[in-house]
Amino acid sequence: AGLSGGEGFQAIYDIEYAPSDANTLYFVVDTAGVWKSTDGGTSWQAKPNGFGANGGQSLSIHPTNPNIVFVAGGLMGDWTIPAAAEGIYRTTDGGNNWALVRSTSYKRSTGRGGSLFAFSGANIVYAGTHDVGLLKSTDGGNTWSTIVPFSTTGKISDVKMHPTDATILFVSTINGLYKVKDSGSISVTKVGTGLPQRPRMVVINKNNPAIMYASVGTAGVYWST
Repeated sequence: AGLSGGEGFQAIYDIEYAPSDANTLYFVVDTAGVWKSTDGGTSWQAKPNGFGANGGQSLSIHPTNPNIVFVAGGLMGDWTIPAAAEGIYRTTDGGNNWALVRSTSYKRSTGRGGSLFAFSGANIVYAGTHDVGLLKSTDGGNTWSTIVPFSTTGKISDVKMHPTDATILFVSTINGLYKVKDSGSISVTKVGTGLPQRPRMVVINKNNPAIMYASVGTAGVYWST
């Protein structure tokens, strides 16, 4: 656009269309918070009210309500003690107001990954973190509990729901790739034989969920059938 950049506005870490409204988009920047478009990306507005973090690692929009958005907000630095502003932010009014619904840590040193949130129905939300493992909320994000501990996962970089079985998630972590089954009880299986490094993110073929792709840092892209 011919505009100068710099320290005030750096890297876009995530950008998403609303699944239920193709004109609505949000993105999150490492140093400039959350932005929104309601005209398919032609124009943008900052949405800072209540968003206390510098920026964020990931955002996800509710599958049927474009006004509900979750963001993994952080200071986007490498401090050892999480600041009060770090954690899961939620808006329920299209970004006009944000609230910190779960304090947790998100560090830029983990690197860019995929989505840290996954939805199952209207009120169940899963969230990957960098300090407490995999979280789950059954009330739309008001309260959260750890279902897979940090001691198993380490820092999480991607959470993907199986496209035809909402009880199965694939979780990319600093310790490798895990298959998590949440069907009354929680089972965790480490998968990914043949991957040379930890996967940053995975993509599942919606038409054939047996086919998966994994981005593996400088090692390239791997696939499984």
